[in-house]
Amino acid sequence: MKNQIANKKLLLICFFIFFMILGAIFLFSALQNNSFEDEIAYSSNRDFRTQVNPKSSSIPITYSQDLDLDGEYVYNVTDFGGPAGWYNFTSWPGDSYEGDWEPKVGGQIKINFTGFFDKDPNNWGDEFDDPIPWMDIEIIKNDAGVLVSNFTLTNRSNTELSNNLILGYSSFQPGFLIPIDNLTNVKKLAIDHASTGYFPGQSIVEESYNFLYVEHENIGGLKTSLIYDRWTGLLVWANASLGQYSLEIKTLNFTFNRDLPFNYTVKNFGEPLKWVNFTDEFQGYVNTNATGIIKVNFTGEYNKDIHDESIFDNPIPWLNISFIENTTGVLNINNTIYNVSNSETALNLHIGFNNFSSGFLIPTDNLTKIKEKAILEGSGGDAGGFLRIEETGLTIKFIFIKTGGVNFSATTYDKYTGLLMWVKSTSGNFSLEMELVLSYQESDPIPPPDPYTKTIYITDVTEKKGDTEYDNFTLPFVLLVCGAAASFSMLVWKRDIKMLKNIFIGILGAICFSSLLVYNYWLSTGVASIDEDSDETPLEVVEDITLIVDFGDGTVKIWKDFTLTEGKTSVLDALDKYCDIKYEDYGWGILVTEIDGVEGDWVYEVNGEQPGHGADRHYLRDGDEIEWSLV
Repeated sequence: MKNQIANKKLLLICFFIFFMILGAIFLFSALQNNSFEDEIAYSSNRDFRTQVNPKSSSIPITYSQDLDLDGEYVYNVTDFGGPAGWYNFTSWPGDSYEGDWEPKVGGQIKINFTGFFDKDPNNWGDEFDDPIPWMDIEIIKNDAGVLVSNFTLTNRSNTELSNNLILGYSSFQPGFLIPIDNLTNVKKLAIDHASTGYFPGQSIVEESYNFLYVEHENIGGLKTSLIYDRWTGLLVWANASLGQYSLEIKTLNFTFNRDLPFNYTVKNFGEPLKWVNFTDEFQGYVNTNATGIIKVNFTGEYNKDIHDESIFDNPIPWLNISFIENTTGVLNINNTIYNVSNSETALNLHIGFNNFSSGFLIPTDNLTKIKEKAILEGSGGDAGGFLRIEETGLTIKFIFIKTGGVNFSATTYDKYTGLLMWVKSTSGNFSLEMELVLSYQESDPIPPPDPYTKTIYITDVTEKKGDTEYDNFTLPFVLLVCGAAASFSMLVWKRDIKMLKNIFIGILGAICFSSLLVYNYWLSTGVASIDEDSDETPLEVVEDITLIVDFGDGTVKIWKDFTLTEGKTSVLDALDKYCDIKYEDYGWGILVTEIDGVEGDWVYEVNGEQPGHGADRHYLRDGDEIEWSLV
């Protein structure tokens, strides 16, 4: 009888603990789901589009005044996966659905701005200030080579278009047009909203002379890449996907204005330069200095000089180039060379390498072909050397070091216009470093020091990851521990050892069951882990590292099985631990120029492979083998 009573008590206690654990998990899930529902309310197509009153009868001062409100902006569709449904700002599900749209590859999307108005009262969340652009949109389908109208909407907000076409994320919905009065704020919004909403993610923001680039990817599977004309704010290119949906579009309205003067701020100009043409005829000396200007005006595209051996096809750019010195804050023109080819300019200023005379402008119709030609010229014959090509969302960089010589050339070009943005080069006693200035007036005594933001801003989701995992696990287990402690205390007070043994087994089973539930819940709601195996993520400690330095003359130094600590775990840190080194920082990373007194062009490999970035940016993992050698 006593055993039956004891067993009943045990059973009741086990049920009590089990349901307490289950209730804690459900309570926590409910709290998370409420938060999820709140975020969905602000992140889906839920609200009805109502008529709004115009706030301004003209273009607001925050937007480009060169917009054509009576004109038509056309985008070619180069990729599409669908069809896709269109939803307005109506309560879900209601009548927010307005039908499917499908341009297919080869179709078009046409935009006509109807004005600038306040946002829809039911707008679920757009961080851009009123008034915002409203527009008509027409989807034109490619039907077996024939363009036919597929879907048309009138007077819809930029936010609604952005949401349906995935031209944004979270509350950052730039759509087809952004304000240009404060691009710093636009960049800040892009970064700040990367980790908000139910699906946090990572954003990259980059800026060049002509464009603003925003790229975002989150754990919900949404990806979007956007390029805007920084002068007009218009969308130039977009590539977005979510599930089975995908869209890539490119504007037909953007044209690169080569008639403008392009001014480059000089950071270094070694000595007066003797300018010669392709037949070595002396054309005069040119000179400038730090904080001086090199100004370029393109005069057109013509065939190459008959002595021009560059790999670029006819026609090529020709230009006027002026060298402006800065003497105690006063700018004076030193010399102007008129109507010379891009190849001749590249040859004299060492903007390029070998016959890859890239100069101030490269063609952009086939970058794959350009890269192939660069690789061929970078490794060809006696003039070969070390070449690295790096790409970002907006730029392409060519970094060349000549074998056995002192020639070095690093150039950065805008991928979409081909315009030179930055160059650093050396050849013998000549050296040059300059970068493109965003704006410069002839009346300015000294050009602006920072021409554009070359830094690529990337969101850091590490902190959010930690917080999310902590929240998901802590509450159920805190309640579990409290319940177990209370039950255990009660049993100790009763001093029933047999019951203690049985209840311990029950608690252990409950812990296992609750762990399974919480783990399953975490899989569906937690944030994905940061990849600690990535060589772009520094570790605090790495072990079993091997360092090999081959001096090229039969001398090879080897250090094995050593450890790096305190977060100093890059390839450069390993080299610096055992060798005396000298290096230069070129912005994209460092270039080692001397190891233990031996000067030259040093390159490294990790585990037999050559990484695509500087030694200061490649972080080691346990067991890595590094080998340095002269080119």
